Amino acid sequence: MRNIVKKFVVIFLATIITLSNFLNTNSIFAAENLALATGYVNIPSWITKKELNVRSQPSQKNSKILGTIPDGSSVKIIDATTEDEDNDNFRQGWYKVSYKNLTGYVFGDYIKIPQQEKIYTPSNYTAIKGIDLSYHQNNIDWQKVKNSGIKFVIIRGGYSTIEDKNFKTHMEGALNAGLDVGVYWYSKAYTLESAKSEAKKCMEVVSPYKDKLSFPIYFDFEEDAINRAEENNIQMTMTLASNIAETFLSSLKSKGYKCGIYSNILYSKYYFTEKIRTSYDFWIAQYTDDISSGKCTYWNKYNMWQYSKTGKVDGIDGYVDLNYYYKNNPINISKSTINNISNQIYSGKSITPNITVKYNNKTLIKNTDYTIKYKNNKSIGTASIIITGKNNYTGKKTITFKIVPQSVTNFKISNVTHNIVKLTWPKVSNISGYEIYRSTSKNGTYSKITTTSNLNYINKKLSKKKTYYYKIRTYKTVNNKKIYGSYSPIKSIKTK
Repeated sequence: MRNIVKKFVVIFLATIITLSNFLNTNSIFAAENLALATGYVNIPSWITKKELNVRSQPSQKNSKILGTIPDGSSVKIIDATTEDEDNDNFRQGWYKVSYKNLTGYVFGDYIKIPQQEKIYTPSNYTAIKGIDLSYHQNNIDWQKVKNSGIKFVIIRGGYSTIEDKNFKTHMEGALNAGLDVGVYWYSKAYTLESAKSEAKKCMEVVSPYKDKLSFPIYFDFEEDAINRAEENNIQMTMTLASNIAETFLSSLKSKGYKCGIYSNILYSKYYFTEKIRTSYDFWIAQYTDDISSGKCTYWNKYNMWQYSKTGKVDGIDGYVDLNYYYKNNPINISKSTINNISNQIYSGKSITPNITVKYNNKTLIKNTDYTIKYKNNKSIGTASIIITGKNNYTGKKTITFKIVPQSVTNFKISNVTHNIVKLTWPKVSNISGYEIYRSTSKNGTYSKITTTSNLNYINKKLSKKKTYYYKIRTYKTVNNKKIYGSYSPIKSIKTK
C-alpha cells in the first residue's frame, strides 16, 4: 500500500511539474501565436517522391504519418525541435507546421524559409580577434596572449548554478593584461524556474566585475539542456527554449547587464525565435579550417563568430576557441538626412517638433542611435535642434526651424460710407504689428496698403458698388528682420 501511495505521489508531482512547465512555456511566447515564419516545402531533386511526410511526433522512427505536403507548398511554422539520432550526438531538426487542416512535424531540412536563403554579411565594421576560455585552460601567460594580437576574452562564469573554478583567475589575469572581457554562462536549464536560478547565480558570480565588462554576458544553450529535458520527459521545443533564454536574459538585463546569446547554426534554427535572436547580441558558432577562405553562412545578424575550437594562441597550452567580434565603425550623424520641419506657431512655451533621422534609408532610433537638444525654441525667431550621435553613431548635426507669430484668426469689415470701409480685429500677443493687403478679386494680386500697430484700419477713397478683398498678417521684428505669421482668412465687402 505504501509503495502504491508513493507511486501515486510521484506521478502526481510529475504531472504538476509538466503542467507548470506547459503554463510557463506559454507565458512569454505562445506557440500557436508565434510569428516564426512562413516557409515552403523544397524537396531535393534526387528524391523521387515529391511529397513531405507529416508525422505525429518529431522522429523518423515514428511510423504514424498524418498526411503529406506537396513540394512547393507554403506552410506556417508554429514550433520546432530536434531529435537525437541513435544517441550518436547528432541531432536532426524538425518543424511543427500547419498546412490547410493538417498540423504535425516535418523534417526541417526540406523546409525553406526565405530569410535563411541569404547569408548575412557584417558591414561597416572592424573585425577584432578574441578567445573564449573555461576551466580547461590553465597557467596562462596573459602578456603573451595580448602580444599575439588577442584583443578580448569571453570567460565562462559557470554552468548550471555552479561557478567555473577558473573564472576569477581568468578574469583577473585578462583585466591586468589590459584585455577587454565578457562572460558566458553554460546553461543546463530546461524549465523557467531553473533558468531563474541560473540567472541569479550568474549575477552573484559576475557582480564584482560588473563595471569592468566590455562585452555582454552570453547565454550558452547547448546539448546538456536538451538532454536534461529529455531525461525529465520534457520535449525541448523552440517555444520552451526561447522562453528559457528570455527568462535568463531578461533577469540580467533588468539589473543593468548587457546580454547576448551563444548558439550554433542548428540550434539557432530550431530553438530560438527570430524575436529573441534579434533582441540580443548574437554569438554564432560555425567552424572553418581555413579562415582566409571560409565564411559564416548564418543568415541573421550576428555580432561575434566563433570560427575555430582548435585554435593555438601563444601563452596558452593546448587548443582554444577563436572568435571575431564585429565592432561597428561609428557613423558620423552629420551624414544622416532629417525631415523638413514646417514653421511652428509661437505659443509662449518651448516648442519641440518631432524629427525623423535616417541614414541610408534606415530610420534611426532616438536615445539609442542619437539624442536631441533644442535651443532658442521658445521665442519667435530661428530655433535649433542639435542631433548628437550615440552608440554606433558619432558627431553632431544642427538643423533649424522658424517659430512664427500667431495669425489674426478673425476680423470684421463694415461699411462706413459709399467709399469708406472699416476693418477691426482682435489683438495678437507678442508681435510688432500688422500688415493689411487688398485686392479687387479673391484670387488676384494683393497689394499691401498699410502697416499698423492698431487693432483697426479705415480704408478710404474706394469706388462705390465695388467688391474688395482683404487679408491681414502679423509680424515680429527680430534682429532688424521681420518674421511673419500666416495670412488671415480672406474677407470681402461690397461698397454701397
